[in-house]
Amino acid sequence: MPWNLPMLLFAWKIGLALACGNALALKTAEQTPAFALYAGLPAEGVLNIVSGFGPTAGTAIAGHMEVDKAKSYSDSLQKATLKPVTLELGGKSPMIIVDDADVDQAVELRHSALFFNQIDDKQFKKILGYIKSGLDSGASLITGGERIGSKGYVIEPTIFSDVKDDMAIAKDEIFGPVQTILKFNDLDEAIKRANNSRYGLAAGVFTSNIGKANTLARALEVGTVWVKCFDSFRGIQDERAWKREGY
Repeated sequence: MPWNLPMLLFAWKIGLALACGNALALKTAEQTPAFALYAGLPAEGVLNIVSGFGPTAGTAIAGHMEVDKAKSYSDSLQKATLKPVTLELGGKSPMIIVDDADVDQAVELRHSALFFNQIDDKQFKKILGYIKSGLDSGASLITGGERIGSKGYVIEPTIFSDVKDDMAIAKDEIFGPVQTILKFNDLDEAIKRANNSRYGLAAGVFTSNIGKANTLARALEVGTVWVKCFDSFRGIQDERAWKREGY
């Protein structure tokens, strides 16, 4: 269970599984274990909360012969026994804004999906490293880029323009409040560049033309395409993904 949305993902993943009569072993992120330990949900043996680190606790769960299905947000399933698995290993989800789109709506939704606080010093330093990489690579810093305050792990919402496809800030999952802006000339170019990624989790499409929306949604090599929305989920919907992102 990842640290960025622990309560939401906890409720999302266990609800249907328990309703269908399954027992679960759920390993919390080592950064956010407490909420699940005090959830007050079903008795021991039905919902089993495991705290620990991925390489030890996560691998032990994935490799246990009595676990019939495993879901992971990390590489802890690499030692799983032969069983159905679902992976979500990161993402770099593009938002394609066509020239006929409601730009204000797109910007607001992108910001709400991207700008969030950090969990620990390791992640904090990683994000600052990507910001430095963007500056060193020649991207233009529009706003942000600095720490907020002297305590905690809060970084200013950061936006780069003049970003090239081969820059680390354009290719890698930063997992922090860093937004990159890249321009395209037509839909074919947007599709080609969006698909030129090792990830395939999701994408957003903003256009007022249903034909363009269908063209993009069918061509993008990702598990989920949101049209005129972003990060919109239903409780019965599980993730789908392509490429290195998982399955």
